[in-house]
Amino acid sequence: QALQDQVDMTSRKCSTAAAMESRPGCRILVLSACLLFGTRNTFCPGYGHYSLHSLVSRTSRSQAKSFESPVGLSEPKQVQSVQSTRSQRGRLGASPDDKGFSELKKQLNIKAVGQGRGSFILEMGGVKILVNPNLEGSRVKPETVHEDFDYVFLTSEEPEFFHRETVNKMKLTKVKFVASAKAGQELTKMMVRNLAVLQNGPGGQCYLQSRDKSGAAIGILSAPGAGGMPWERQEQAFVFVNLENGAAVAYEAFGQYLGKGAASSKPGIPEEAYQVDYLITPDLREAAGVASGLAEKGAKLKAVLRLPGEGNPLDEDVNPLTALDRAFGIEDKAEDFQAFLKGESSLAETNLVMLKTDEAFDLNSSA
Repeated sequence: QALQDQVDMTSRKCSTAAAMESRPGCRILVLSACLLFGTRNTFCPGYGHYSLHSLVSRTSRSQAKSFESPVGLSEPKQVQSVQSTRSQRGRLGASPDDKGFSELKKQLNIKAVGQGRGSFILEMGGVKILVNPNLEGSRVKPETVHEDFDYVFLTSEEPEFFHRETVNKMKLTKVKFVASAKAGQELTKMMVRNLAVLQNGPGGQCYLQSRDKSGAAIGILSAPGAGGMPWERQEQAFVFVNLENGAAVAYEAFGQYLGKGAASSKPGIPEEAYQVDYLITPDLREAAGVASGLAEKGAKLKAVLRLPGEGNPLDEDVNPLTALDRAFGIEDKAEDFQAFLKGESSLAETNLVMLKTDEAFDLNSSA
């Protein structure tokens, strides 16, 4: 409609073909309008009375109605009322007549792909999401991403995570993109057709579902990431939530989920951001502080998943507390991190998974 209004307005200025021939600037304006409105730039902060907080909460909630989904995204299924315990959260969406969830709706797999330290595939409840893809040397081809995945999710605009060579090879008119605020700005410049942007703050949330709607509805919630100080680079963290069974996966590109040590003091962080089951990290030094901070707030982490690659990409000049972590004996090594987990009573049952490129891991097996 916005495009039509712009074209109508232009047409009033260039009413005939002859006029357009004599006034080429009018033709340029029409073309510019088409390019400007060519990207279906969708922001999905959970407007109205539908929010991830109301669908996945540790407190009592009423049944949520379906809503008109954002452009390029599918509608979530209706969610049943549940009680406030974590065990009952695992039956979210079930009815008394259910004979159990299908294997598809319980699906929770992760696989590192390509060359990037943040490049991985997350399969959750039948929804297949390609995160921060750098597909150099990978069997996954950018040209067929729109056929192989339900969504491509870019969590950061930093080159290490926003790999333009990969994105440029995709069929940008067919891929469904989800992005952080800054990554969304870059995608808008590339004239992608289907884009949902998660803004900073408690309102940043989206709902995803597979093409055939055979799996679970997945909610993505935005939370604070690296950059707690005003002069630092600000990043977003994200929580992926299976709205059928409540399984929650946390990820932040630089490993500082909810800030350093999960200690962000930014206002409006929803409780769900602290109640995660799995933490995906690029660096075990960062993960130690985050896991400890989450445990203090009541999280029962089932597993920490270390992505392949070298340590934290943040320079020590930007992140001087990394050196402090090392002083306390937390190195980016599996044996050091496992010793740390055993020394923390609240994390003694948490597993460590060292992911390998192109090897899928079933997170349900770590429970």
